[in-house]
Amino acid sequence: MMVPDKSIIIALWPQATHGRGIFMNRWLPFIESLRELMKKTAEEIEESSDTMLLFNSRQLLNVINTTQKGFTELKKQYKWHSSNGPLPLKLLFDLDDPAGVSAFYNPDSPCWNQLQQESIYLTSRLYEKLADFVNSDDIPDYTLKDAGEGFFRLKPTSHSALDANLLFPYRDLPMRGQETECFYCAMTTHSPAHCPSKHITMRDRGLNRLGFLPFSKLNKIYHKVFMNLEEMSARLAEGISSSELINDDELLVLVAYLEIYRLYQPRFIDLIVFTLFSKWDTLEETEINVDSSNLRMALDCLRVGKLPEAEQLFENERNRKNGKHFGAAIGMAFISLEKERLIEMDHYLKKAASVAVMEKERFYCQLLLSRLYEIKGDYWAAREAVAGAEKILPFREELQIRKLQLAARSGFNEKNMKKLRVLMVDWKEMFMTILIDPHLLPVQGAVEVFAVEILNNIGQEAKNSLLNLKGEFEQLQEWLGHDDQQIKETKELLISLKNKFQKQSYYDLLEVADRSASLALTCKNIRLEELRKLKAKLKKIERNWDDYSFLWKSYKFKSFFKEFGLKLTDCKKKLIKINKLTKKEGKKDSVRQEISLINAAEIEIKELRKIHQKMILLMNVINSCKIFSLYLMFSEITLVLASVTLFFLTRYLGTHPGLGRLAELGVCGSTSCQYRAILIIIFVVAPSIATLLTIKKLAGKK
Repeated sequence: MMVPDKSIIIALWPQATHGRGIFMNRWLPFIESLRELMKKTAEEIEESSDTMLLFNSRQLLNVINTTQKGFTELKKQYKWHSSNGPLPLKLLFDLDDPAGVSAFYNPDSPCWNQLQQESIYLTSRLYEKLADFVNSDDIPDYTLKDAGEGFFRLKPTSHSALDANLLFPYRDLPMRGQETECFYCAMTTHSPAHCPSKHITMRDRGLNRLGFLPFSKLNKIYHKVFMNLEEMSARLAEGISSSELINDDELLVLVAYLEIYRLYQPRFIDLIVFTLFSKWDTLEETEINVDSSNLRMALDCLRVGKLPEAEQLFENERNRKNGKHFGAAIGMAFISLEKERLIEMDHYLKKAASVAVMEKERFYCQLLLSRLYEIKGDYWAAREAVAGAEKILPFREELQIRKLQLAARSGFNEKNMKKLRVLMVDWKEMFMTILIDPHLLPVQGAVEVFAVEILNNIGQEAKNSLLNLKGEFEQLQEWLGHDDQQIKETKELLISLKNKFQKQSYYDLLEVADRSASLALTCKNIRLEELRKLKAKLKKIERNWDDYSFLWKSYKFKSFFKEFGLKLTDCKKKLIKINKLTKKEGKKDSVRQEISLINAAEIEIKELRKIHQKMILLMNVINSCKIFSLYLMFSEITLVLASVTLFFLTRYLGTHPGLGRLAELGVCGSTSCQYRAILIIIFVVAPSIATLLTIKKLAGKK
């Protein structure tokens, strides 16, 4: 459904002189009927009056359709005979002028002389912008002829040419009965004693799932349910299970409708009297604690219609010294309601208010009183009760919707319009509540405008989020590959979100917008983390390559490890190619190529590391051999020289009295012994000393 940026002004001029002559004393009621008719799809603006009704809307097709069908219904309602000719009113559609009210909206303007009664005319400036208000696919068969003087007359070519295009056209179905409005549910098809809400419990919820129905399906089911309300009420009376409520859309729709008014139904009393905490916002978060079997039995009797038994039990509870006097007074008020004694109900509600201590009790009493006064038609008293509730809990959603319901019946202003829109945007269940609540029928035009606008906005948001998710998923898929488990799971979620988007239900669109944005962020974070890991891996590879390159340049034994040089060159080529691919980031397949090359480079670095270990080992062996050789040569020379010197000196030791014994040994030592000593020094002692010195040297280097 199309919601353009600009809006249209509908000017409806009731021709009083002609109208009073025919309608007589019914003329003013007829004017009010016209006003209510137009409010179904448009908002009345401040400049409107009984002499010139002015409305604002963005839904041209809806207004045209509602107007055409409404004129037919008005003729039946006011018994308008064809002999009387067309209705005494003229209708003009104009493009909203931001500069101010157009001269067309003055009944004394000569432009009205060009227009025929009960016909729809468009100004030329609206005609030029017609495409902004109507999609080509939505334009039905009609004629639009130039009527001269800057006006175009619109006339349907058949009775069904302009079918309803409302998002939710059946708001009034619950109130088409002949009974007084039910206190419990606002329907006019039954009395409170026979309200279907008495057959369900607080566990039976529908608004949390109602929004998952596409609007075309919701409208069809809603119409069927309220056209067969007796049958549906009988099904509720038989009892419903949680599985039935989940799987049966008709039951879901009826339960969701009843949930709108659940605060005013007997089932809600349990939360007030049998929950432990005193705060209103904790009512549905705590367990029921039935601490009065007497009161519990009384409420059960009230539910099944055993009013005498219930009344007696409530009275017993009221007379108990430590009884639950508040709950008993509320119960007596509901018994009075079902006996159609509204004055008595007022008495008991005020009695309950006088004994109310906790926040939940005081707030609840004020809401019940506001509903009672509304039923009685005393809107001033109803607003006073709401004001009392506002002093207790000023920002509760239950209070806000109550204020809007009353305002719709007794004066809806710009502040109410803003609050209406805020509630619809901020809380999805409130969106559905406001969409179907029959109390808001007088401002259906505003509700439709806001609902379609919000739906379009969230639909566009969901579409953008889904496209963003698709892009992020495709990028992540390039990083992780098609076989990755995260990719498989994300793909399944993406398909599921696409299917939900195709349904175009409000809740599905909200879920798609929210989950797509969240999932896209997750994909992006995973991709960024993979990118971080990849960059860290690349930097490590580059550092390793630099180290190996530096080693290779100074390595003295290249001829033993030619493979190392080749792999070093191949790895460098890959790094150069990776840098080129990095500059092309975002291009198709560049990521997968980059990942593949980095992995290949990493493998080559690992192979270089293995070869490098062999190279170091060889270099260490050669260096160790060099050191050992030097120490060996030094040791042998030193020891041999020392031995020869010793052998030489022993020949002269005999003349020294203290060294006689040593001399004898030296003298007695044969040449063969000296030769063996030299060999031991060269092949045993010197190598051992050289080995020890080499080990010490190498240990010192480490």
